[in-house]
Order: sequence, then structure tokens, then C-alpha cells
Amino acid sequence: MYRKSFDQSTSINYVINLSSIGDSVCALIPLIYLVKNHGQHDLKIWLGKDKNDLYLPFIPEKYINYTYDHFKEVNRTFPTKVASERLPISNTNGNLTDYFCWSLLNRQLELEDKIYPKYPVDTIDVSRFNIDFSKCVVLCVNYIWLNKVFLSQTWNDVIDYILSIGLTPLILGKNMEMEHEHPDNKFKVETGKKVNFDKCVNLLNQTTLKEVVKIISMSKMIIGPDNGLLHVAGMTDTPVVGAYTVKSHTDLMPVRRNKQGKAELGFKVYPIIPEIECRFCVSNMLVSFNHDFRYCFYNDYRCVREITGEVVINKIKEVLKDANNNKI
Repeated sequence: MYRKSFDQSTSINYVINLSSIGDSVCALIPLIYLVKNHGQHDLKIWLGKDKNDLYLPFIPEKYINYTYDHFKEVNRTFPTKVASERLPISNTNGNLTDYFCWSLLNRQLELEDKIYPKYPVDTIDVSRFNIDFSKCVVLCVNYIWLNKVFLSQTWNDVIDYILSIGLTPLILGKNMEMEHEHPDNKFKVETGKKVNFDKCVNLLNQTTLKEVVKIISMSKMIIGPDNGLLHVAGMTDTPVVGAYTVKSHTDLMPVRRNKQGKAELGFKVYPIIPEIECRFCVSNMLVSFNHDFRYCFYNDYRCVREITGEVVINKIKEVLKDANNNKI
């Protein structure tokens, strides 16, 4: 299974992706680049089978290997190399999200090489739900990071507005714990217990990954903080209202083809950026011991509280106006 020696001129060590759906989408873009430009080398892409539906439309199956414990299955004695045009990558230590966002190779790539691939949805059938998705607004209500959330009141204001203009609020994704609290928090972040889910179409835990992509592609827009579903939406033509707090939107927004067919960072993305001095804390901080960035460094969550219902509703209006004017 393993190479006995490492030939730097012809071999690309194992590329591994065993992470969440958002990181998996981010990693897919450089993997497509590697297959396209370095597929003649010994390239192995390791992933869990739950990522099959995401990767197989874009990555030839001959490059894919499956794993659930890469620490045991992959030979980690090979050195990790710096990404470059000459030696593209040798990564045995996790997913490629950081590599894509910040590596030397990323800075060398043209914008055309960073385009999110369009997911093929024509043959995906979602008729079993009997819902007119063209009138739906997808809401991303589940999060892992506390400093990437909408408060309950924000969601309730948004839901009421969506209903008032004749559209349907639709919840997608996995059913996760909806209230988060950390013992050190001065400010309690409630993200779900007080949301009026009974006013929404709730499809949590009822869809496959393929169905999620299809539903998003058919919907009016998708709304939420930086999370996995927003990255999935980047593989469709659906407008995105996205809030960016812990990392810069220029790192995280998808590159899509605009109406002129050119690659454009954040095409059809309407960013919400809190106007506070500590925004993009992960992007601006080199190191913080004993802090995993899932919580506010200052324990006041100012960025979260800046994302009010009014702010989000103004972005919804902007999307609808641009759509009516055929700008998107």
C-alpha cells in the first residue's frame, strides 16, 4: 500500500480530506487543480465515503481512496512539502482548506483556477417533497462556532419578513444542538431554542447531500453565516446572503462565473460584515494559546450582535432588487 521511498520529482504524497462539508468544498477546488495539472503523478486523495457524492462528479475515481482513520492507514513518514508549481503538494496532515486560502500556490493561481465547480443537478429528483422550491429562502440555522451565528431574534425577524413578502422560509441541513453556551461566556448566545421553526418548512435530517444541492439550486436565495451550506451554494447559481465574522470574506466567498462568463470573487454573494474593530479575528490573529476560535476572544460577541434582523432584511431586499433588474 505504501511507497518505500519518496521520489520528489514524480510523486505527490497523499492528499487527505476528512472534514466537514464546508472544508470539503473548499478542498475540492485545489484538488481539481491538482488532478488537472499533476494527475500524471502518483496522486492519492483520501476521504470518507460520506464525501462520495461531493467529489465523484469532479474527481476521477482512480485517484480516490477511502479512509476513516488516516493516521493508521497513511504512511506519515514522508515529509510534508511546501506547495509550489514545481512540487505541488505533499500533505499528510488533514484537509486542504488552509492550503487553498493562504498557500503560495493559491497566490500563484489565476482566478479562473479557483472557480467553484457547478454541481450537476439535472438528474437529481426532489419531487418527493412536493414543495415549490422556487419560492423558498433557505436558512442555515445550525453552527459549530459560536462567533458565526445569528441570534434567535434575528432569525425570527427574518422569518417574519420572508413570510410577509410571500416567500417560504426553508431550513436545511443536519439537526444539531441549537443552543450554545460556554462557561466563560459573559454573553449567552442563543441560536435556536427561541426560533419560530413552526413558521418554516423544516427539512433538517430529511435530505441527502445531492438533494441539498438541488434544493439550494432551485431556491430564491440562501441566508446564513459562513458555514458548509453556503459553500455548497457556491456550486450553484443561487444568490448567497452570508455573514462573515471570524475570517475575511475575501478568503471565504466562492469564485463563480458571472453573467459575462468571467471568474468573479463573490458573484451573487451579498456579504454581511460587522463594522467593529475586532472583526475577522482568525484572519488577523497569529496565535492565541488555549483558544480554539469557536468562541469570542473578548467574550462579548459584538460581531454576532451586529447581525440584526434589519441588517439581514436589507440584504434580502438587495438580492430581490438585483434579481428584478436582471443584474444577477
